[in-house]
Amino acid sequence: MSILKFLRKPQLAIMLASLTIFMSCSQYDNIEEQPSQSVHTFNYELYNDIISKDRIQFDAVKKTNLTDIENGKLILKAINDKFNTDLIVPDDYFELKNHTAEEIFNISLAKGWMTNDEITIIKKFGKDVESSDFKNAISNMENNILALNPSKKEFTKYNLLVNSLKIIEHDSAARVSAGGPILVTLAPGCWLQGAAVVLAGISFTGACITPAVVLVFPCALAAASLLVATTNFHNCMEGL
Repeated sequence: MSILKFLRKPQLAIMLASLTIFMSCSQYDNIEEQPSQSVHTFNYELYNDIISKDRIQFDAVKKTNLTDIENGKLILKAINDKFNTDLIVPDDYFELKNHTAEEIFNISLAKGWMTNDEITIIKKFGKDVESSDFKNAISNMENNILALNPSKKEFTKYNLLVNSLKIIEHDSAARVSAGGPILVTLAPGCWLQGAAVVLAGISFTGACITPAVVLVFPCALAAASLLVATTNFHNCMEGL
């Protein structure tokens, strides 16, 4: 009987309830403390598809008597016509090529085109290109992106960024082989500016991503082509 009386005491009920709550909270604390592992893997299908084809040089549609915005619209129209897409890009994006990398970051951050994490990724990439080479820089960029543990949608955009930079590097190497300027070796600063322009343009590719976080391939081809065509490498090389 004494045991039954003890079990009926309100103090015991309060103690058991408190213990249950404590154990429940501890359970979730342990889950949060467990290190998260990235489930993302970079996919280069976009890069392989674009470089394997005879491509229209979209920047060739530009005209010397037009403004950057007008030429940007010509490029965008040529790309949309080619891929049967309807990418929409604000006019002031096409003027970014006239700014330094730091100015591009400030403008894009103010307009919501970039986040601080994305800017940090690009700045590290620029330093790695300058101190090493493109191959190591892009590898480090991938590791830095994975370390952020981005959401699926964020990673999809980062994947587009990496693919676009690899396409630019491929085109740059092709120009060197054809007797053009040795862009990667002589102008590492151009990589930072070009990558900043590409990153800003990533924010306009949201329409390419379905609610299920899948990148629609024709739209992705158009987006990558636009990002490559609107980098400021040519302007950067003119200042060397």
